[in-house]
Amino acid sequence: DFAKTYLLPIFEFLKLFKPAIQPTHNTRNFDNIAATEKTWAEIKRISDQFLNRKKYRDTKAKRPRGVLIIGKKESGRRTIAMAIAGEMKAHFLCISAHELEATSESRPKLNDLFTAARKTENAVIFIEHIKVLLDHPAIYHDLGYKIESLRDENPDQNILVMCSVECWGEFINDRYFDNGIIVDLPDAKSTEKALRIYVRGISIGNIEVPHATRLMSKLTYAQMEWVVNTAAIKAANHSVKAITNQDLQNAIIALEPPAPCRKSTSA
Repeated sequence: DFAKTYLLPIFEFLKLFKPAIQPTHNTRNFDNIAATEKTWAEIKRISDQFLNRKKYRDTKAKRPRGVLIIGKKESGRRTIAMAIAGEMKAHFLCISAHELEATSESRPKLNDLFTAARKTENAVIFIEHIKVLLDHPAIYHDLGYKIESLRDENPDQNILVMCSVECWGEFINDRYFDNGIIVDLPDAKSTEKALRIYVRGISIGNIEVPHATRLMSKLTYAQMEWVVNTAAIKAANHSVKAITNQDLQNAIIALEPPAPCRKSTSA
């Protein structure tokens, strides 16, 4: 009774001073991401509608408001959303769908997210793991309503909602998400571009990029970035100023999970 009478009102009052959702620091743009040609075409198709608003406004075309970024884990989905925001010079607001699962805080967090975006009038909202919300229909449809309302608001308002998911699946006929970017796994050309991006500013010693590209041929973009950074750390630990092919190979080996332990057959 004491808690309900005295403490609960205090906690509710303190919530009024809770800091609003803040934009994530973002330095990404199209110059520092890699993708296959097919994925690039989809990225540019979506971003062009926000970078060149006038030509779409002149034809009364409705720009996308809800976009799915479809790809495997560590395929660079978040990085793509950040790069689009960077090209738009937009605020980047990021949240995990796990934070929006059915709790007393879900709806206020969702409201805060869209309120923060509307204040800037130039924002990309990125929600990770959107599939989680399919198990919480009330919150999911509340999100969908907010996305649809963006289509009916000020056409000069540059707000885009992007969500990551591993496959189209249940979203194929979803009315909230009218566009998608399929993130393909790296091919030889995009692997080489990614490697050149990740080694910028790093002394690479005797590394030959074509050879290093072959070493990383089966890695995702996130794994490639991790390998280059790990190789640079190892070189620094040995007071060496440049990374080598061997450093990269050692980092790739460290990336591979250890073999499972076998049960002993001895009595």
